[in-house]
Amino acid sequence: MDDVLSTSLAGGHFVGFFVSVVGLALLLLWTTRGKTIRTWGKKRFFVATLGAALCAALGLYGNGHRTIVLNTVIGPSQGLPNRFSQADADAAQKVLTSKEFVRYAAALLQVSPVNNDERIPKSLHLRAATTVELLESNIHIEPSPKVGQFFMMVSYEDNEPALFAMLDGGDGLRRIKLVSPLVTELLPEVLLFVLIRNAPSDAEKASLLEGATWTMPHLAEWMLSELDALEKGAEPALVLVIARKRGFLKQYVEDPTMRGLPPGFRVAAPALE
Repeated sequence: MDDVLSTSLAGGHFVGFFVSVVGLALLLLWTTRGKTIRTWGKKRFFVATLGAALCAALGLYGNGHRTIVLNTVIGPSQGLPNRFSQADADAAQKVLTSKEFVRYAAALLQVSPVNNDERIPKSLHLRAATTVELLESNIHIEPSPKVGQFFMMVSYEDNEPALFAMLDGGDGLRRIKLVSPLVTELLPEVLLFVLIRNAPSDAEKASLLEGATWTMPHLAEWMLSELDALEKGAEPALVLVIARKRGFLKQYVEDPTMRGLPPGFRVAAPALE
């Protein structure tokens, strides 16, 4: 099943910046005129300071906004679990967008580090949807989805003043280059472990874990740390499943080239609550 993927970038305008420059020039001209000096005296400096502050504010905040948008739908063909709730989607988003996880993901995905990564959780929204809800939202996927399937509707909108965006050194574009694989490649693995965490019994945890078939576990380090936490106090049947999955995942950590990473690559699993 194909993703519905759309991205866009709108640069905004710089009217406020140019008006503020003109305003400052006029203010300087007014302040240095002989008539102004004779009429206003030292009071002109107060007026000039106030005017300069207003022009500065206009220059910073009187412009348009640069907006980077990503909309996509993740479905079963991308490895998404068969059934999940909005609460599960919210929990997965909390993991995906935590500062520690974002930096771990950036290292795994071999993308440039980003500044202001705290903007990601504010910009990213995940919505659990059934086939019916997908069609009601006028989202069409080819081939047509089957009734009873579950999907994740992803929307990302990074919106900031155009002047700040112009001066951010490309951080906005680096963020979207990280967010795109974050949701298309890593989200299914995170969501599965959220479901395992929240399963009401060890038998259900074991069933979910046993049914996991990873073509390539991107998050092997994090998954191993999740298995360690899951093993504490677990019933014997679940412990056996954990042992099998641990052996499978360890080979991807010991040989990072199996994940397309450089030989000798090492990264610690993020310390999450």
